[in-house]
Amino acid sequence: ALVLQKVGRLADAEAALRRALKLMPGDAEGYRLLGSVLERRGQPAAAVEAYRAALRIDPQNAAARARLVNSAAGMIRALGSGFSRDGRGNSKVT
Repeated sequence: ALVLQKVGRLADAEAALRRALKLMPGDAEGYRLLGSVLERRGQPAAAVEAYRAALRIDPQNAAARARLVNSAAGMIRALGSGFSRDGRGNSKVT
């Protein structure tokens, strides 16, 4: 999966990781890697879930925690980009 990810074959990397996680569902690093692939595929919500799975298995996984924070922040920024402020400082959907 790492090699597939490095060469940009993200769909294949995701499939390989999902197969591996079916065989080893307690592999926190596998879930972290899956989250990374899902982020690169433009699936931030799914990436957040993968990072959360990694942290349920290994709460001390600093890499998964950092990626979770970054992914969640990116989702919040994306949500905010659909809003603007009127002249009185009130939010409105654009």
